[in-house]
Amino acid sequence: MNRILFGLLSSSLMFFVCACSGLPKTVPPPPLSGNATLSLALRATPPSPSANLSILTFRAMVTGVSLTPSSGSAVSVGLVSGTTNSYVAEFTRLQSDSALLSAAVSVPAGTYNSLSVTFSDVLLTFCTQPSSGVPGCSSGSLGQVTGSAGGATTSSGAFPLTVTSGEKVGLALDVNIANAITASGQTISAVNLAATNVLTATVLQAPSSTTDLSSGQLAHIDDLYGIVSNVSASAQSFTLQTAYRGAVYITANSSTTYDPVCSTQSFSCVTSGALAAVDAILKADGTLAVRNYSPVPFTAAAKDTIEGVVTVPPSSVNQVFDIAVTDASFAASNSLLSGSVHPGDLVIVGVVTPQAFFVASEGLTIPTNSFGGSTDVSPIQPGQTVAISVSGFTPTDGSSAFATATANGVALRFSHVTGTVVSPTSPQFSATSFPPYFGFTTNPLVQITTSGPGTTTDFDGTSSFTEVAGDTVSISGLYFGSTTSPTPPAWSFSAATIRKH
Repeated sequence: MNRILFGLLSSSLMFFVCACSGLPKTVPPPPLSGNATLSLALRATPPSPSANLSILTFRAMVTGVSLTPSSGSAVSVGLVSGTTNSYVAEFTRLQSDSALLSAAVSVPAGTYNSLSVTFSDVLLTFCTQPSSGVPGCSSGSLGQVTGSAGGATTSSGAFPLTVTSGEKVGLALDVNIANAITASGQTISAVNLAATNVLTATVLQAPSSTTDLSSGQLAHIDDLYGIVSNVSASAQSFTLQTAYRGAVYITANSSTTYDPVCSTQSFSCVTSGALAAVDAILKADGTLAVRNYSPVPFTAAAKDTIEGVVTVPPSSVNQVFDIAVTDASFAASNSLLSGSVHPGDLVIVGVVTPQAFFVASEGLTIPTNSFGGSTDVSPIQPGQTVAISVSGFTPTDGSSAFATATANGVALRFSHVTGTVVSPTSPQFSATSFPPYFGFTTNPLVQITTSGPGTTTDFDGTSSFTEVAGDTVSISGLYFGSTTSPTPPAWSFSAATIRKH
């Protein structure tokens, strides 16, 4: 009887305790505190080569970037130094290369659900060429399409994104050009960067099978073009002032290579006031390391230059050719160009008593060609990207779509094109389905450079050349012409970058 009473009392007591305490409670984790650093690289996905489009330039000003946290107000992400309301992205370049948009920006630790980029001053320049095998834009076919200011948002891919205090994070922001345009045949009628699925984001990670980078390296930031200043021999560092993407601080190291034109093959080749093209690597801490340094040896003292893609065959009689502007550099004082020329502008270039033309090879393997050493425009071909040293410039007055420039120097620079791999061999492969205005009648060869001195071919989307027939690739490369050119080169492109999509 006592044992039964004791059991009943024990059961009652246990029920009483459980009833008072309730179910076990889950204690939420404390909110994240402190700051992380965020770096952003901007790139683009081109339309399918089968779309048969000839997009010459595609620009937009980036006016802001913001993160939307899981709670609280949006967090603004600062852009590259000196680019407030002046950072201009050129998306045809970004189909093969990446651009630095933000470097080691401090953001609060926490979880973010999306990222938004706001754009303005949107302009796409294109042309048509319905006649197969005819190089250049067809007469009267140059067109320009403007887009409204607006924002593109991504909430998938890298998002939701949780960053912790002290963490160093890199994101690649990708603009899908096909999703931003309206096209019928070879004609583009509208552009909208705020359209659905234009922007995506992925976390930059290395090493991986989709890059040739090493641990601690996040992205290639290639072909930075501008004026050198603030050179420090002791720190092996300098600032590169670009025309449209701010002032970039870069440091050399023992792995840095130098263009073969640098007789010393050392940091002493870096001089203040020089015009240079720099291939860099974005590191996990948001800093840039020089991979290859190349002076651009125009002899004119003033460093006003315009880079652009050639749209039609030149006039050897008048020593004139036409370009659509892709980049520029501005003289430090009394610039003829600053504020007067922008990516997408159309310029008629007249060549007057120039220094000998040269190929800005950066050490790439190049074929025998008629461009280097010429003082005549006849070797210039549609699809080539050239830089000109400007001695005179007249902006458009509104009565014509074209500005005019006088050039005392011409250099061959990198074209940015997309095609489809046909014969995937190395160190040369063939490809097809390039933009119609190139006028190819046979599949051009692309040369890969695997050793120096100077630069070697970068890979993105793969760690080496592992492409197969049918793969879509974007190439940043020196274009020497087709096999039907007046002086056919052994190969058409010397590739600085190959990106597999």
